[in-house]
Amino acid sequence: MYLLRELVLDITNRCPMLCLHCSANSTPYLTRFIPFEKATHIIEEAVALGLEIISFTGGEPLLHPQLLDMIRVAKYLGVSDVRLFTSGLMYDENKVAKPLDYETAKRLRDAGLDKAFFNLQGASPKIHEAISLTPRSFDAVVKGSRLLKKLDVYVGLHFVPMKLNWRELPHVVSLAKELDVDEVGVLRFVPQGRGLYNRQILELNPDEFKQFLEMLAELIRRDGKPYIRLGCPFNPIAELIPGWRVKRCPAADEMCHILIDGTVAPCSAFKYNKQMSGGNIYSQSLTQIWRRGFTEFTGTRSRLAAEYSCTAQKLISHRFEVITQ
Repeated sequence: MYLLRELVLDITNRCPMLCLHCSANSTPYLTRFIPFEKATHIIEEAVALGLEIISFTGGEPLLHPQLLDMIRVAKYLGVSDVRLFTSGLMYDENKVAKPLDYETAKRLRDAGLDKAFFNLQGASPKIHEAISLTPRSFDAVVKGSRLLKKLDVYVGLHFVPMKLNWRELPHVVSLAKELDVDEVGVLRFVPQGRGLYNRQILELNPDEFKQFLEMLAELIRRDGKPYIRLGCPFNPIAELIPGWRVKRCPAADEMCHILIDGTVAPCSAFKYNKQMSGGNIYSQSLTQIWRRGFTEFTGTRSRLAAEYSCTAQKLISHRFEVITQ
């Protein structure tokens, strides 16, 4: 039986931003929050299945009133790596978006937060906010990153190359050095949520993706700080970097993603593909789902010979329907 090493948990679908590529389709007007008791039970089950890493996401997890309690529970139960995926924006008492403040950052650190990953889609407000559609969201990333670094929290930036921003990567890496963050995670665009609606204006064509890979390979060859992290969706870079170690697809083997409606997806790239879902934590236990729920997904991966590539990207390239709404 595979160990569930990593869990991504949506705790709300609300977010102050309206990013063009948002796979969760989050907006400031949605109001769903996972109950604290349910989140606690999920974490307890996941720990029994071998959990080492939990990532709280959304929506914007900073908006959940019991986020700190969830972090404390995860640390109390022995989760070694507790992460936050964030825009760096929260709400003030009047429900107006504002950047993460020092008091909240310190409470996050004191609760046991190990790592924070900020969504950054450009090295300037002009580019980042053309994608986030949210004024001052760039400043929120810069401020939040600096605050948490000063508090000795590991900080990363998440960058998704799209038509509007792919040439920005060298500048994002330079900004990351200036901010002294620990890593830049480069993520593949997946056409789901608002990303599906905006696919034509966002998705790189083959020539653009080739140019981006060449740029990315050159940045990696420099071998400096920050660390540039790639997952299996970027395994094609092995053709450009001799000795590059390709990554296995971890979906449903050692990780899964629980959506705000309770759907358990094999990874974040399959949020809306119900056929690949393992089940729902509101009708089944996480243990049942993990042990028996992903036969369709693992069978598809086997048929596509995708163990050492990204199953989602392979489905897209084979013109399968990845998104079923």
